[in-house]
Amino acid sequence: MEAKLIYSNFDGLDVSFQGALPRNILGHLEDTREAAKRNRGDYPLLVGDADSGYLCLMVGESGSRGGYAYRFDTGQDGATWFVANSEDPERWNIRASAHSLALALHGYQGVKAQMLNLLAQLGAIGPKWDEARQLMLPMERISRIDFCCDFHVESLSPSADDFVAHARHTRREHREQLDADVTAQGNRVQSIRVGEMPNRQVAIYNKTKEIVVHGKSYWWDNWGIDPKSFSGEIWRVEPRAGKKELDFWNLKSFADFEAKAGDVMLGILGAIRYTVPNGDTNRSRWPLHPIWQASIDKANSALAPYISKAERKKVLEGLREDRIQMFFTQFRGSLTSLTALMGLDISELPATIDAVAEDALRALKDNPEGAGRKFSQADMRYRALTGNE
Repeated sequence: MEAKLIYSNFDGLDVSFQGALPRNILGHLEDTREAAKRNRGDYPLLVGDADSGYLCLMVGESGSRGGYAYRFDTGQDGATWFVANSEDPERWNIRASAHSLALALHGYQGVKAQMLNLLAQLGAIGPKWDEARQLMLPMERISRIDFCCDFHVESLSPSADDFVAHARHTRREHREQLDADVTAQGNRVQSIRVGEMPNRQVAIYNKTKEIVVHGKSYWWDNWGIDPKSFSGEIWRVEPRAGKKELDFWNLKSFADFEAKAGDVMLGILGAIRYTVPNGDTNRSRWPLHPIWQASIDKANSALAPYISKAERKKVLEGLREDRIQMFFTQFRGSLTSLTALMGLDISELPATIDAVAEDALRALKDNPEGAGRKFSQADMRYRALTGNE
């Protein structure tokens, strides 16, 4: 089987911070969370000033388990943040989970800088003092790392039985139900996970399928591939290290990451192996599958700079176009349904469009302030989607 490695990078980074946000920021998060509840969706919060620049945080209707009262997002090329309602800097009040696009666009160093800059912009304080007797930024604790290698193949049919791992690891397959004529030939595996988080885990899955299901077409730009002329499939190999695995390696800080992350990924790829069965009754002697060997070879250079070749502006513009197409699709479906409900024929759809336009203009005239407020919210939501630009 011929497989071409087309991309590799860190794909996940979760970090907890020992420290706290100031009361005024917590108050703003509280007020905005209540607005999100009333709005039944994420609500924008602007922080900063004219001199340093404003940042739009999209605050969620609820927090998260683990004692986090607030949740906000800094855009697709940023991270999701979780914050406890506490001013005690001795507690681990803050957690961030970087988006995969952020790591693809900015690499590990860029994402690390994003996180630290945001903490500084929000006035976060840590539990320790510096030499000038000023409180330092919160102390970090890395709780998850994902690394990925993407391969262009004509086709791949992995089996959980081809993985060789320690007995404590579990194997789980996810199968796709295809059309009847294909299903008769057996279900086709689309992804396999081996191991359990927060320990160590590896996943191999059909990335081509995943980007269609989850609307992540910007990956074509990341790979430098024109989907219109693409043939074959792209499969991803992804070793993942959870908190317990990182504890085993004593990897906690950003400095530890920069010294050991490659060792951790290599350790996982060596402990859980995708092989080619050869009839030998001793499974440990089965040779590695070519894409697994290529992943190990690439991970050997994991301590090199983690910078993607993706062009930020091009990728973010792709995100914008995806969202526009999503609204067009939803709008077309709604127009068709509304035309039927109005007792009109499909040929009279232009009359439905006129009625919708008239209704929208009348609502704007009757409540210009409300319409303007909704537009501002949508505008800020778009800015958050594309990195606050």
